[in-house]
Amino acid sequence: MITALVRTGAAIVCSLASGCIGVGPASISSNRAYYNDVLIDTNNQQLLRNIVRVSVQEQPAFTDVAEINATTSVQTSPMGGVTNIGALAGFLGSASSGLTYNESPVVKYVPLQGTALIAQFGSPFPGLAIVTLQNTEWPLSSILEFVVNTLTPSYLDNYRAVDALVALNNLGALEINITDNPATIVIKFKPNGVISDRTIAKSGKQDRTIACLYKKGGSRPADRLWTQLRDIFKQPYRDHIIISSNQSIKGSAVFKTRSALGALKLADANDFLFTSPEIASQVREGNLRSDCFNESYYYFTSDTDPNDPDRINALWYEDASNVFGIGGLQDSRDTAYKLGHTRTFIIIERSEYPPENAYVSIPYKGKWYSINSSDKLSKLNFSFLNELLTLQAIPDPGKLTQTVIPVGGGLAVK
Repeated sequence: MITALVRTGAAIVCSLASGCIGVGPASISSNRAYYNDVLIDTNNQQLLRNIVRVSVQEQPAFTDVAEINATTSVQTSPMGGVTNIGALAGFLGSASSGLTYNESPVVKYVPLQGTALIAQFGSPFPGLAIVTLQNTEWPLSSILEFVVNTLTPSYLDNYRAVDALVALNNLGALEINITDNPATIVIKFKPNGVISDRTIAKSGKQDRTIACLYKKGGSRPADRLWTQLRDIFKQPYRDHIIISSNQSIKGSAVFKTRSALGALKLADANDFLFTSPEIASQVREGNLRSDCFNESYYYFTSDTDPNDPDRINALWYEDASNVFGIGGLQDSRDTAYKLGHTRTFIIIERSEYPPENAYVSIPYKGKWYSINSSDKLSKLNFSFLNELLTLQAIPDPGKLTQTVIPVGGGLAVK
């Protein structure tokens, strides 16, 4: 009987200690995902809050979580007793246990300021970032919008060049590589890699972006697009264009990149559309219905009035036509500039009450701001902007926190 009581008490303690609470390796399994999710959620909220601040000409502020140092401890206290008192002869007994679980996280916050702030948010992105980001499958349209400030010899041709490059990339006719000089990039035309309208028909898949380019650009749209780019950059090479962020590189066009803060300040432009949930829904639906929607950005007609899907579709048709230079040089420049200021990459919904279906949301000065969880394009570009801010981050030079656990229990942090 004594043995049975001991076994019973041990089972109770073991069940409580291992079944409900993670200890040792099990604590990593239960806690790591939780900390990871919280960090992602709070990073998203911080970015959205700073986008809102910049949109109303307020100063952004960032606080990094530099370190999380968590310790766990479990204390158990099994108790039992045996007696031989009572009407019935034999052993009578009882068993009980106590369990104390404690987790003590130490979180180190680092507000970005001074040199660290300038290094992460004020320094221009390296030219290498264009190639690196494209190799990691981020959309070229987003890279050229958020990373590159000016791309062409004449600023008047910037939107024309960007639109032509995005269209060529959609056709599979573009290759972007870094040279031995990390400041210099080669943009290469790949006529043999062009996705044809026949290829789409044979595969049984309908790609409206490519179908629209063939409809507006004729049987050889990639050749026409490359001719446009050669005319813009005016370089002697037949199958490639050289651009560099270094003015001393001969034979190349000079491009300039933004800083992380410069990318964030696009919130004060049309790249971020702040509007009501109703109009946001109209913009998304109007673009998704268009035959020429390229899934890179949205066109919109107003941030306050209803958006007519037919007018949005007309903007996409104008986009697909203008990329081929239809209408002459000056008209093409003017139209590209107009279209460039009528498109948005991230839709941020503004409402009086907490949103029900939000990917990320924050309250700010009496309003709620959010990105709809069903808005794949806005979520993609928001994640891309988050990636850009991380790309420029520098390691924290501070000393890591040392956690010491004495033999007698307790927690000491140095």
